Amino acid sequence: EGILIKNPSGFQHGILAEIPKITVDFDGSELQHGRLHLLEATIEIEDLRIIRAAGGKMNLLGLKVFQAGNQPKDTNAGNGGKQSLFQMDKAVISLNRVTYTDVSGPNPIQQSFRLGIQKAVLENKPDIEAVVEAIVQEAIQAAGLQKVLEEAIRSFGLRNWLPEKAGWKSLAAKLKESL
Repeated sequence: EGILIKNPSGFQHGILAEIPKITVDFDGSELQHGRLHLLEATIEIEDLRIIRAAGGKMNLLGLKVFQAGNQPKDTNAGNGGKQSLFQMDKAVISLNRVTYTDVSGPNPIQQSFRLGIQKAVLENKPDIEAVVEAIVQEAIQAAGLQKVLEEAIRSFGLRNWLPEKAGWKSLAAKLKESL
């Protein structure tokens, strides 16, 4: 409870996400085999704060999941068919508000959008990257920042590994379907 995620390095000190509560239901018998199997992870996000700084840099792109070399991996590939060390069956996400602050120009702009997404469900064994990307995509679309994100992705050369638009759209569609 009461989790605050700080902005990544290179951004003003402050909070990127305010998460009042994360609840996990896991299979304890898997722990003795060195595996973490989350049956369900419930994530309540009160406020996701998007910052666009000088040069178009965005704090969301500073998250580890979006860094080059941290591309989503097939955790079952190359392990001889053995079970992966991490598995999540279902993620339940609530996202109340997105706050967008643009300090890239001469006049800072700040807007807040109440999303009210309650208990959107991602199933079929989503990985952590898929959950983060779904949350980010929904926040970006709600704030009307899709073009800003695409520009930032191109500027920083990340397009080669981020999911194509269809992938982002399908994750966002899964969130919307559950509403």
